[in-house]
Amino acid sequence: MSPRAHAVDPARLARWCMEHLGSPPAGEIFRAGYLSAVIGLRLGDDREVVVKVRPDSPRVAACVEVQRRVFQAGYPCPQPLTGAAPLGDDVTFTIRPSWESVARLKPVWLDIDQCGDSEYSIPAGYSDTHRDWKVNVPGKVVAMLGHVHGHGIAVEATNESKGGASICRSDATLDPMDAHRVLAMETCTGDPVARIGQGETVRLHSEYNSTHPADDVMGIMLGYINPS
Repeated sequence: MSPRAHAVDPARLARWCMEHLGSPPAGEIFRAGYLSAVIGLRLGDDREVVVKVRPDSPRVAACVEVQRRVFQAGYPCPQPLTGAAPLGDDVTFTIRPSWESVARLKPVWLDIDQCGDSEYSIPAGYSDTHRDWKVNVPGKVVAMLGHVHGHGIAVEATNESKGGASICRSDATLDPMDAHRVLAMETCTGDPVARIGQGETVRLHSEYNSTHPADDVMGIMLGYINPS
């Protein structure tokens, strides 16, 4: 485990469990992790949960939300019991134990900026920026969720090896009083949403309609794939 993962304060974690789970830890079942700390706990009310603590990032909330939607759609994956919530300088969330009956999933991060700082530039008016991914994780796509900034229309993944067929389009709902504020992004779930094959080309589209040029927008999709 990394030094950062070791730095989870037991008293602070206990307060976090009381606040977000309604019960304090009664015992630790296991502890693992590298860049994040993964802690199996038995709570005072006899529930067994897994708490994950990692450095804060806007991506964490999106990951947890996608997993929640996948679980709600009936796919056998661990159920998030909380959202991403602060724990000091880190962010923490809780799931049901992974030793329950679950299916193997692989997360895939599609990013217009190729995971640099995830920001790129757009002109004023409509724009549709592309980035291609040569599939190296083939299988069934069971969930996808997009992320844009203000003035964003949508992000969409298409399979260019299948004539540009849509895999998932995640439309943005903007605040009608403030177009800089994104209220929600549509999530695609299913078993499967789509199938993708080794070596196929998946194209990420990021659409904006901005009143002004900007150099700090994002176009991201997070997908979960059941590998084949």
